[in-house]
Amino acid sequence: MDKRKYNSGAEKRKGRSAVEDFKSLPADESRARATNLVASYPADLEPSFVDEFVQFTFLVMTERDQSVVHMSEMLKADGGLLQSTFPNVGIALSRYSSN
Repeated sequence: MDKRKYNSGAEKRKGRSAVEDFKSLPADESRARATNLVASYPADLEPSFVDEFVQFTFLVMTERDQSVVHMSEMLKADGGLLQSTFPNVGIALSRYSSN
């Protein structure tokens, strides 16, 4: 099956906003935007990203620093312990950082 790297620019922006705006979004909107991110990167992100992202953002909300940079640092801390638990979040953050 041929998968495009991303579907449309609009879908890609909506997905990226899940990463940028997670603090201010209601849970259902955050899930919808995470779903858009999966649709934008179907070759890179698994559907389980949506649940991973929701769980990971609960962890991030307990942190004083809730920036994308800190989110990436959290994943890499302690030998990548959280990276192995939230692999799709790591992929999404790397896509976010590279765009």
